[in-house]
Amino acid sequence: MKKCIVLRLVVMLLLSFFSTANATVWYVHPDSTLNSIQAGIDSCSTNDTVLVGAGTYVENINWPNIQGIVLISESGPEMTIIDGVGTDIVIGLYYTGIDTTTIINGFTIRNGSDAGIECDFSSPTITGNIIKENTGSYSGGGIVCGNSSPFITGNTITENTANWGGGIYCGGSSAKIAGNTISENISYYHGGGIYCGGSAPKIIDNTITGNTANENGGGIWCAMSSPTIADNTITENTGNLGGGIHCSSSSLTIDSCTISNNNGDGVYCVYSSSAEIHYNDIFGNTGYGVINSDSTIIVNAKNNWWGDLTGPYHPDSNPSGLGDSVSNYVDFIPWLTEAGVEEESDIEFFSISQCYPNPFMDRTQIEYNLPTISNVNIAVYNVLGARMKILLNNRQNPGIYTITWDGRDERGNKLPSGFYFLNFKAGDYKGTRKLLLIR
Repeated sequence: MKKCIVLRLVVMLLLSFFSTANATVWYVHPDSTLNSIQAGIDSCSTNDTVLVGAGTYVENINWPNIQGIVLISESGPEMTIIDGVGTDIVIGLYYTGIDTTTIINGFTIRNGSDAGIECDFSSPTITGNIIKENTGSYSGGGIVCGNSSPFITGNTITENTANWGGGIYCGGSSAKIAGNTISENISYYHGGGIYCGGSAPKIIDNTITGNTANENGGGIWCAMSSPTIADNTITENTGNLGGGIHCSSSSLTIDSCTISNNNGDGVYCVYSSSAEIHYNDIFGNTGYGVINSDSTIIVNAKNNWWGDLTGPYHPDSNPSGLGDSVSNYVDFIPWLTEAGVEEESDIEFFSISQCYPNPFMDRTQIEYNLPTISNVNIAVYNVLGARMKILLNNRQNPGIYTITWDGRDERGNKLPSGFYFLNFKAGDYKGTRKLLLIR
């Protein structure tokens, strides 16, 4: 109770402080007058924040056509639950004006009867959530991306079910899916973990494990799509054709992934799929490591590790190979003679996660991904545009990095409660994240 009183006082001060900056913080709590998330969101203007106290909120939320709303929990996803009780989509976003400045962060989102989150012609940032036990009546148990480009990062997406795309469904989407754990999802047809239909998502640095497709594509299913699949761990998924990845009439890149111990082939290609498969660790899969069933096209699978320095087994091209098997119409020579994906790839994809925790009292951290050697600058600014602190200004190798900010300025002084902006620059890429510091 004392914590809630203190936080309400802080929020009142913030409301006063930000009246000139046209940004308001709305505090939602089960014991307050504003006790539903829908009411909090409906109170918002552009760039407002809805800060949600711990509790279980039984709601089905329809997002308004307002730009830049930040929906964020005070205590994180374990303590802040949005429960759809099996009656509808838990959170629905349907307006073209919603872009990645709209943020959903820090909730458990469960028991949706038609998806956990549906993004139709809208492209929010979905970060730091647990999205579980949702059902898609048609497609997308956890998240539906229809004609949209959301940024999905740092989530746990688990135990969801749908006909197509148990974890995530991408239809006509160029979603960025980075740094998530996508596990134990089920599709009754295709795409246990992720379904890509007529899409070009970037699927980067995820753990995709234990998903099941009753038909094809246990981990990822691609049809008439051109995804970029890089730096993922794709393991222990199950599907009839393509336990790890199924490619149908698609043009895709699979780079620097671990594709292992999947049931029903590591990668399955069919119907003139043009696949570039390089610098991956492909081992321990039942069936084939890579199989191509179309004799009219050669799948390029050079420079992969196949589980043994002798390379993959092929009855004609490499009968002494002790690694995973490859089929005909696959070019696998040369192969790598030891495990370990390449540090630098030709994938030009930068990603920056949302800061977590956010709001924060003592410190917050952000994770970012560099595909190439880059000059990186990360700095914090206040709402008036004055620079408070340079967190990093250095040249870095490709990789995944985490940086922490303790809410202090350049001189080590504690900054007051309020909004701040973290600006990230790497090469030609620029990104901004909004932070809420609470003292």
